[in-house]
Amino acid sequence: MATHIDEQNVSDLILAAQDTLSLKIAQSRYAELRDMFDRFGVEPEKLLEYTQYELSYLANAIAEKNPGLFTEYIDWTKSMFSSNGIALDVLEKNVGLVRAGLLAALPKETHEILSRYMQAGIAEISGALEAPCSFIDPQSPHGQLAQLYLEAVLKADRGNATRLVMESFQAGASIQDIYIHVLQPVQYEIGRLWQTNKITVAQEHFCSAVTQLIMSQLYYPHICSTEKKKRDHGWNMRQRRAA
Repeated sequence: MATHIDEQNVSDLILAAQDTLSLKIAQSRYAELRDMFDRFGVEPEKLLEYTQYELSYLANAIAEKNPGLFTEYIDWTKSMFSSNGIALDVLEKNVGLVRAGLLAALPKETHEILSRYMQAGIAEISGALEAPCSFIDPQSPHGQLAQLYLEAVLKADRGNATRLVMESFQAGASIQDIYIHVLQPVQYEIGRLWQTNKITVAQEHFCSAVTQLIMSQLYYPHICSTEKKKRDHGWNMRQRRAA
């Protein structure tokens, strides 16, 4: 009797093999379209990262039974290709390579679901192109901080960018608020600016590196503090039991 495969099964299979799948698909893309990737400074490591993102979007869309989550990502990519003067048939070839890689690696029972979602992404490529709006709203919580942080990283001023965030944290802003209302929208905005050819890939890499550094500075003391509290709690419990 054939095993029933549903959307959640397919999503789980993609995520379980994501690293292997991403590597094989990225290698296939680079082999097929190396001239284009080299021309725009997309190194194999970065291409692998983009492929991992793409598979994450696809897996989440399948798990939620919502093709729109994947087609939104394709629409974003389409805008980036268009802004850089890359023909959309190249994007279609890119998506086709993802589809081929998945169908070759995953069981036949998954192919109907995979093809349905991948076809929705390919169909989106021929649709109308809409210009994406800014992800930063100055009226939102910490919106002005997000704008100042964006300006600092775009100027390659890592010191000022770090100072802005750390001063906000020391003044009482939570790590969660800083991530949701500052770092995340700024990363989305950096992606939009690169997508629309407003900044270079080098600027995008720099901004991402600064944000990762700041996140580590915020989270490391928090993790250490949490671990210390757990150790202290365990020690106190053992002392009470010994008494």
